Amino acid sequence: MHDAGRALMDAEEEDEKAWLTQYASDALDEFDDVSWEEKELMKMWNAFTRSYSIWSDAYVARGCTIFAVRHARELAAKKLRQNFLLHLVCLWERGLVTGEHIVECLAAVDAVAA
Repeated sequence: MHDAGRALMDAEEEDEKAWLTQYASDALDEFDDVSWEEKELMKMWNAFTRSYSIWSDAYVARGCTIFAVRHARELAAKKLRQNFLLHLVCLWERGLVTGEHIVECLAAVDAVAA
């Protein structure tokens, strides 16, 4: 494929990702029984999973750790640590992360919050 064709495909893919991110964000905003913090965390998580491509349960724990490290400052600044913890507990209940993963993820957020 020519460089111009590849660039066009890449641009279309980026447009599609931006549209999907906005669509998902708007859909979350429609919920009345969900707090701003819960919505904000899920928007961050959903955008991350689209870019990181968590294709199976086996990748969730590692994905959580990467998410925590990459977004630690934003999680701390927006005071989303508690919501992130609740998200991790939901994943733990489903057997997707271990207690050690939860501790590791929270340590990444706490390190920048201190």
